[in-house]
Amino acid sequence: MYTDDIIYGKMIRLQMCTDDFVTESYVAWLNDKDVNKYLESRYVEQTITLVKDYVEKNISSRDQILFAIVARDTDKHIGNIHLTVNRIHKRCSIAYFIGEKSCWGKGMATEAIRLATGWAFENFNIDRMDAGIYACNTGSRKALQKAGYKQEGVRAQFLLLDNGERVDGIETGLLRDDFKKMDYCAGV
Repeated sequence: MYTDDIIYGKMIRLQMCTDDFVTESYVAWLNDKDVNKYLESRYVEQTITLVKDYVEKNISSRDQILFAIVARDTDKHIGNIHLTVNRIHKRCSIAYFIGEKSCWGKGMATEAIRLATGWAFENFNIDRMDAGIYACNTGSRKALQKAGYKQEGVRAQFLLLDNGERVDGIETGLLRDDFKKMDYCAGV
């Protein structure tokens, strides 16, 4: 449905994730304990076939949108950002990861969040965006905050780490009216 959309930022571009992006590198990210530490996909050993099926499922959905995050300077796929639209409640959930470790801590996740958020508000009749994160995932927490998302709640001991430790879940959100007041490309 949205296969031709490409969104340009300063450091990255977002484009619809297709089978062309499903490579051994992509699968390796999903199986890397550092990369997948907070991803729900970590519970299943990922393969090319599984990842292609996941990508195809998103391509054929009108409410699941999967963008590849591509570094503009190298033209290299570095991660993904996923949107789940809830048309009934007029909201959209966002999830993301940067798989390429050399790109961690450089603001690329923040830029991807800003770009995808703006695109979602422009393309869907939604009133809010939301994201849930592990409280101990400080990188993701900072990226969302820099992108304008606000902490809305804490779910005590909501999530389980691989070592068996229970951690809080943080609920964040961004309202359309607050987004309109921001320049979501500022600093991008």
